[in-house]
Amino acid sequence: MVTENEEATLLWDMQIPTHTEITVKKPNIVIKDHKNKNCKLIDMAVPSDRITSLKTKKLSNNFYYKDLQIETTRMWRLKTEIIPVVTGVLGLIKKGLEKNMEKIPGAININELQNITLLGTAHILRKVLS
Repeated sequence: MVTENEEATLLWDMQIPTHTEITVKKPNIVIKDHKNKNCKLIDMAVPSDRITSLKTKKLSNNFYYKDLQIETTRMWRLKTEIIPVVTGVLGLIKKGLEKNMEKIPGAININELQNITLLGTAHILRKVLS
């Protein structure tokens, strides 16, 4: 899905077309800010609470999207940044999430993010157990 205006383009759940072969090129959300000439690749993950640290560490080190970051910087001529958003399946958040959330434009409430995660988990459990 694409939403666009003169200031920004928002790509959601969409593969980014690239000139070179890249294995991972579908972040959850891409925000292309034309006004500030930057691009944010937002990757969201909801692992089990006990491996939240491992998932956060992998995403924070740009392990998955480094090639895509380089390619989008080259193609779109925008400074590209990868922003990991990791919430445990039971709402656990790791230190540093607040810092990452501040990089995303708009007013995003961490409590709201936890609530959405818990409701999603409850929905999956209801579906599996019924």
